[in-house]
Amino acid sequence: MRMQINILHIITDLDTGGAEMMLYKLLAESAGKPVNQLVISLMGEGPVQAKIEALGIEVKNLELRQGQTPKLRSFKLLRQMIKQFQPNVIQGWMYHGNLAASMGVMFLGVKAKVVWNIRQTLYDFVNEKSKTRLIIRLSAWLSKRPDCILYNSSLSRQQHEGIGFSSVKSQVIANGFDTQKFQSETDKSTRNLRSQLGVAEDVCVVIHVSRAHPMKDHITLIAAANTLVKQCDVHFVLIGRGVSEDNPEIANLVDLENKANIHLLGERADIAQLLPESDIAVQSSAWGEGFPNAIGEAMSCGLPCVVTDVGDSAMLVGDIGKVVPASSPTKMVEALSQFIQMSVGERSEVGQQSRQRIIDCFTIEKISQEYHALYQQLVKD
Repeated sequence: MRMQINILHIITDLDTGGAEMMLYKLLAESAGKPVNQLVISLMGEGPVQAKIEALGIEVKNLELRQGQTPKLRSFKLLRQMIKQFQPNVIQGWMYHGNLAASMGVMFLGVKAKVVWNIRQTLYDFVNEKSKTRLIIRLSAWLSKRPDCILYNSSLSRQQHEGIGFSSVKSQVIANGFDTQKFQSETDKSTRNLRSQLGVAEDVCVVIHVSRAHPMKDHITLIAAANTLVKQCDVHFVLIGRGVSEDNPEIANLVDLENKANIHLLGERADIAQLLPESDIAVQSSAWGEGFPNAIGEAMSCGLPCVVTDVGDSAMLVGDIGKVVPASSPTKMVEALSQFIQMSVGERSEVGQQSRQRIIDCFTIEKISQEYHALYQQLVKD
């Protein structure tokens, strides 16, 4: 019989992002397992906090600000939270959360197993902020201390170990996807994307889900979209925090004559309803991508996918999707064109293969079992 364990998750923030949503999915899938869990966000509340609390799991905040040096009060508050919870396992998420997890053991006198969770690839330090580069170097120096280092991408593991992260206790656990929530068919009463945008049912829709950030490379994506909407009858739907008409850095990339076909919808909470109304999904990241949640969810919804060869994106889509070099609008146009020119039936067949790949390899149930087997083993050791 498995013992009940207390698992403390420490994460940088709870804004809507890949790491935050993976934590939420892992917590949701833990219902019925012999675990008691608490989440500490180093920063303030974010949209994912309410989702976690709705599961009946407590969330506490340190209220740190981005770029702020932690004060003594923050360390004392962290110590109080950890002491009160008495964790068997402290699971860090992302660089700052990982360091806070190790501090919980090193400086706060807590006896618990520490797991780091690294969620991004590391192509070039130039792409990282100076403080982030310092934290990555510090993490490499401390990387023999945690009891396990998890990566969601094999390439991420290779890159981090290449700059000095310990390889002794590292392993890869991919992201998992909820194939019940993300399906190819949804209630028709919820299908209103096309009517809202004035897009006919027989017109191809390409969807991109990602926040506005240089590493997501909206420049390449929108350059490809500008070309394609002039060549064929297609609409692009771009979703994510900061991807809206209110952000001139994104909005000004769209050619004026293409505004009717390239839709900037900003952050949305109904992705599971929007994906099945689309025909193709695309990921345009130039660097930093580990194991893209947005593409896994699109595949689960039965969409053919075009991805850049960044992180484990190519491994995720396998030989079903199309993989193009990063920062190449021309290659992206070519790959998207192949799917756009397919018949509805041909795209549907590719989409069914995409969904089956997620079911076979990357369900949240399977991934959750891997996490909890790790936790149980660490507590026994």
